[in-house]
Amino acid sequence: MKIILSTRGEKILTESILNEISDFSKESSVISYLDSHYIRADVDKSNEFGELTKQPMVVVLDSRKQPSEITITLEQLFERLQFKFQKIIANTTERDAFLHQVIDDWYYKRVSKNGSLTKY
Repeated sequence: MKIILSTRGEKILTESILNEISDFSKESSVISYLDSHYIRADVDKSNEFGELTKQPMVVVLDSRKQPSEITITLEQLFERLQFKFQKIIANTTERDAFLHQVIDDWYYKRVSKNGSLTKY
């Protein structure tokens, strides 16, 4: 099978492929950072009716990669990632959406085996 592309078509295809590679690299670098610095946890909390509910939390790993006593919320994790990955995407709105999606997929174990996110 032979595909003939115009110069414009070749440029569009090349840019698309490079964007895919770049997105994968961004996703994998954040996920790798999460895996090496945090572990997922659920904490039982009482709601306003006194019923126990599970609240998603993250435990910070210490320098020996062991769970520390520091537990943070997913929002606090987001704030830490905003600081750590300030320059991963220039547009802050896009970066924040990307980081929220990475956190959500990482926490709920929805990152595919090839590192793809569910929405981004």
